Amino acid sequence: MFIQLVLLHITDISDRYSRSSSLPPEDTLACPPTPEIPVTDTISPPPSPFSCCGVVVDSNIEAGPPGWTFPWHRVIQRGASETQTESFRIEIDGAEVTRAFSKTCLGGIEACAECQKVPRHILELQDLVKDTKPHTNLRFLNYQQLTTRVKDKDTEIRKLRLRCVNLAKKHGNSIKKLTDFRRLAFAVAESNIPRLKQFLSIGLRNGASTRKLVNMLGDAVEGNIPNPRPSTDSRTMDVTLMTYILGGRKLLYALSHANGLPSLCTLRNHMVFTHIMPPIGTLSIADILHNIQAVVLGPRAAAGRTTLCGVNLMIDEVALEERAVHFRHVNSVGGLCWRHSSVVNLVLSTYQSALDLVKSLKEGKVHFAKEMTVVAASCFGESSTYPILALPTCKHVKAPDSRNIYDVVMEAWRSLGAQEKVGRIWSWATDGDMIRRVAGYEAF
Repeated sequence: MFIQLVLLHITDISDRYSRSSSLPPEDTLACPPTPEIPVTDTISPPPSPFSCCGVVVDSNIEAGPPGWTFPWHRVIQRGASETQTESFRIEIDGAEVTRAFSKTCLGGIEACAECQKVPRHILELQDLVKDTKPHTNLRFLNYQQLTTRVKDKDTEIRKLRLRCVNLAKKHGNSIKKLTDFRRLAFAVAESNIPRLKQFLSIGLRNGASTRKLVNMLGDAVEGNIPNPRPSTDSRTMDVTLMTYILGGRKLLYALSHANGLPSLCTLRNHMVFTHIMPPIGTLSIADILHNIQAVVLGPRAAAGRTTLCGVNLMIDEVALEERAVHFRHVNSVGGLCWRHSSVVNLVLSTYQSALDLVKSLKEGKVHFAKEMTVVAASCFGESSTYPILALPTCKHVKAPDSRNIYDVVMEAWRSLGAQEKVGRIWSWATDGDMIRRVAGYEAF
């Protein structure tokens, strides 16, 4: 290949410098290399007017042959004067020996002094070939450097093209995700889906995509999939308990199917119900003994709590719905004030007893309780509270009545042996009511 370039341009070099040369032209640097032609004869330059033999150039560049790596543009530049190029010329003898001649050659049999200075300049050019800065202008690069630069640019173009393809694919996926999120938002906004939180939590836990969640919500609206299990957090359980207490089993069943509330079975499994016996009629120590045994001693023994601790008794009133209640286990009527219910018969033995009770309510002999006095026990060092008395009362309680409550509760605590099993009563806690203060001074 290199010999062919020499043959093509040897005439031009000979006319300019009166010496045969095999320098490649500048325009060949930008063209792809021509296939090599077999060389049979050694090509020698035409006779030179100088009698000096020149200096042999030792090209020790590992990047490639001299035709590729030598900076020809610094030696030959089309249209440039003698002062704008290097101070030497290059000859190639048979594509094997490269000789350099100074433009100010003195002639002679051996290499003259001017030609012997040329290798130093050639070494400087070779150093430029070995170490080229990335920002070097392209016109100062040789053929091999230009080829490498083109390959690097081609590799960079391929990488950028692949990056553009990947970005286009990611952009398409992002558009699909945004569309799915928009569908999910419209599905939540337009449809009243019961247990929506449970649907979304189950789908996310199973790794479902946004499109899969939208399809699940659509199937839920159409009734194609069963509803998930209701939530059992504290707020949901409180609403369920309130529904059961105020409306009973039937209301809880209806709301469980309509709004996704837990069923009565779930409510009983996740909450502890404390059953206490309210006194029917007047204050009775038997009811308090039953409550202490069922609420305090039984659960503590089952839990293995045997450590004695101080006990604080708390007393206060809570709101109560003014209506009568029938207790089937004693066939009696509850919900009446304990201070005035002793004047009537609360046992429904006959139909006439029910009529007499209604007549007494109309005449004002007895009335419904407006609030309930609750006494609860708490142990110091524990967070549990044990209600032991729920007494329906009116707002006409006096200090002797409150003192009677103090005495009956403390007597029931001592008589049942709760002091030896739980602990002694250390204090009473009230809301600071004046009647309670007077009763406390009289009792203690």
